[in-house]
Amino acid sequence: MAHRNSKEFGKDMIQVFSSGIETNLLNTGAVSIMTKVGIDISNYSSL
Repeated sequence: MAHRNSKEFGKDMIQVFSSGIETNLLNTGAVSIMTKVGIDISNYSSL
């Protein structure tokens, strides 16, 4: 959620990178909440 919010609200002011050691499934609750505020994270992963 933080990654996508940063990209959405930071626009051209910041560069956003994600890191991790393994890919995990999306949290369905996070997808639902972000969808309610008009941001689609359904194609994101943790890596």
